[in-house]
Amino acid sequence: MNAFDTEELDVVVWNGQVRQGLHFLPNLLLVECKNWSTPAGSQEINYFATRLRQRNCDHGLFVAANGITGVPNDLTAAHFQLATALASGIRILVFTVDELRQLQTSDQLCVAIKRKLCQLVVTGTLQPIV
Repeated sequence: MNAFDTEELDVVVWNGQVRQGLHFLPNLLLVECKNWSTPAGSQEINYFATRLRQRNCDHGLFVAANGITGVPNDLTAAHFQLATALASGIRILVFTVDELRQLQTSDQLCVAIKRKLCQLVVTGTLQPIV
């Protein structure tokens, strides 16, 4: 909880930026987790982007058990919020539980994060990693 008991952060990760790891990401990473039976919506992505901005963080991981709403190529619903956040310098990487289960090593996680970062910057949104 923050000092005012108004916001809860799910996970804050200290990234030591070691060469074999996530050296390309900042030291502090905020992680939001939604273990919901339905996809997370635009309001949740927007709220997470606001939390990142308020803490001067430009990267965040959003773990949504069943993904996010909208059509990636049309930038609808939550995908629109990813694009909007990106335009203001905030990069939010979305992972589903299925995507995380596929990862067996920390090297695979690094590769997945790099792929998602490239995809986000090039397309303005994210598709699930297959």
